[in-house]
Amino acid sequence: MYNQITTSAEPSVIGVNNGVYQLEFKGKELKKNTNYKAISEILLNFDINDFLKSQDSIKGIEISTLKAHLLKKAKLTDIMTFSPYFLGYKYIVSQRVVDCLRKFENIEESYHLREIKIDGIKDKYYLFFINMIPSREINFSKSSFYIEDKGHIQINTYEEYLEQIEKTPFLEEKKIVLSKKYSKRKIISVQGAVDLFLSNDLLTALTEHNTSNLIVRNKGCELIFD
Repeated sequence: MYNQITTSAEPSVIGVNNGVYQLEFKGKELKKNTNYKAISEILLNFDINDFLKSQDSIKGIEISTLKAHLLKKAKLTDIMTFSPYFLGYKYIVSQRVVDCLRKFENIEESYHLREIKIDGIKDKYYLFFINMIPSREINFSKSSFYIEDKGHIQINTYEEYLEQIEKTPFLEEKKIVLSKKYSKRKIISVQGAVDLFLSNDLLTALTEHNTSNLIVRNKGCELIFD
């Protein structure tokens, strides 16, 4: 079983009122990297098709200057959001989260960590990257989708899906069916589904370790394998 997770938008949890992010990477500092062109073209590029083609090589990109800055009033949490968005890097996570992840086998194949510095903070934090499963791999005929003014709709093929999202950008996934080859993963990212899926045993471990800023979506998308 899997559940989708998200983070809080509440100032009482994240400290800031923007409801979006706690940390930022300054452009002028990122530009100090000698390979900034590659960073810009791959990590700051929002062409999802380009990303899917290159995602397996992203962990090999060298980033020597990578320092984040807490926004004024922002709180440190175990899971944090940041700006600008680096495609594929979903969150910044604490050492507590990393220690929990490393207790599980067969998990590292789908993610990697990039240690960062947070200005004025000694504790270790990491950019967390998760490989994304392309939406073309969804079994559409067995999945379920929802449009607010139409209710549940049936989509049978990837081509029908592309046509539908062209008409309705806010198409909501209610059930996603994937191949069983992904069923051993503890963390799953699917193109089109905004939030990550975590296996119940990993989610339990993170909860037992009092991971802060971790919210389980009670009405999230169902994920099953066939």
